[in-house]
Amino acid sequence: MTGNLWDRCLTCDYLCCAGYLSKSIFTTPQEKKNLPLINTKSPCAYLDGEGLCSVHPLRPFDCRLFPFDLIKEEGKFYWVIWDVKCRIVEEERSRFNDYLDEHETRLIPKIKQYLEEFNEWEDAEYKGKFKYEIIRELVIR
Repeated sequence: MTGNLWDRCLTCDYLCCAGYLSKSIFTTPQEKKNLPLINTKSPCAYLDGEGLCSVHPLRPFDCRLFPFDLIKEEGKFYWVIWDVKCRIVEEERSRFNDYLDEHETRLIPKIKQYLEEFNEWEDAEYKGKFKYEIIRELVIR
């Protein structure tokens, strides 16, 4: 399991989840039902006093992907990474493929019916504001 790739986020002072990137989170209907305060304030209503996610096991699909994302270009979905000046992104690139493979196996099948809607949400919000790098094409397993 590659989930510990982002353990260092807990000690980072950049606080991505408290900044601009947390202002608008895509949610599926079930996620919105489970987390009714999502998108009601910025920073996220679910950050605790230390700036950490208080609902981490229930966090939305959109949060689970960060700092990766999915973008549809020419009819295909691609994994991208946002240029958010993250040290982990810069130092752990060799582990990305394993991490994305895990998402394609465990996460994407659960939300594949929402990919088009998710893409429209993300395109409108981020593409014009942040640079991104295409990592690889999404494989739906």
